[in-house]
Amino acid sequence: MADKEPLKATFFAWRKRKGSLLLPASITFVVLLIAIIALSLGANFLLLGMRPLDFAQQGRAMENIQTGAMSPFAFMGVQFLVWVLMFVLAAAYEAACLRWLIHGERGGLFGLSFGADTWRVYGGYWLWFILFIVAYVILLLLVMVISLTAGIIGRSTPIVGGIVGGVGAIVALSLPIWLAVRTAPAAAASVGLRRFAFFDSWKVSQGRFWALFGSYLLLTIAYLIVIVGIWSPLLLVLAPAFSDAVHPGEANKTSEAVNSAMTSFTGSAGGLAAYLGIQIAALIAGPLFAVLGYGINARAVLAAAADGKLQGIVTPETAKTFE
Repeated sequence: MADKEPLKATFFAWRKRKGSLLLPASITFVVLLIAIIALSLGANFLLLGMRPLDFAQQGRAMENIQTGAMSPFAFMGVQFLVWVLMFVLAAAYEAACLRWLIHGERGGLFGLSFGADTWRVYGGYWLWFILFIVAYVILLLLVMVISLTAGIIGRSTPIVGGIVGGVGAIVALSLPIWLAVRTAPAAAASVGLRRFAFFDSWKVSQGRFWALFGSYLLLTIAYLIVIVGIWSPLLLVLAPAFSDAVHPGEANKTSEAVNSAMTSFTGSAGGLAAYLGIQIAALIAGPLFAVLGYGINARAVLAAAADGKLQGIVTPETAKTFE
């Protein structure tokens, strides 16, 4: 039976109320993210003696870590701390956007806070991580079985073996996509229900797989176009240096040459300004597209609530706010 409430989700987050929280929260998120990145660069400089934009030196430092000439513990500790801070910040940002989109609520620093919603979203990140590790292992085993089966069949009937292998590959690649779409509204469900409701995402996505998949696909294509557009000027400028840096069969030499080219480029005032401008543009594009993704999931939760799949999330008036 088709769901009664239409999804209309892709640009849901752009239908803003007066005084929308999303822009201030996004600006705050980007500023705090830049602060965390600066902290990471400063820690690398103090602990490892790596200058922030000396790509060649960073490459050598990584080689020293890999060969055991430099202890990896300090570097790994800094990187782990940075990743934890980034993901907690991302959870606070997502929770703030979802609270606003679903409940129309704000609070904390432009909505960013470390309350229960943030930790529900953060816990969902870890559960996603575990699920996809499990799914990856299952996928590897499935690919092995399919390849073995196709090989056995192909010995006697090559055409059938090829068909089995092709169909099996499509099925295997479709599984992680299916899992991602079915669990994508998990954070929105947790914020909407005000409890950890990761697996309620199945109720939210039930009957709306293709609508959600189409929205995510459109958003992903648009994001890739924007990111390629942001980075392409730098890649075009450095293309000659990169082509000269390629040493077939000698990955270390190629890596060193590319790092040297990047260090040389950012060594000039114009090159440094261009590089930092591109990085900041990419940082801004990320949250803007993330908000659209949160909007898809928030709209799906509201639609599921309107259909009676989820109880106690919103009133009908709140659900129609963005219509």
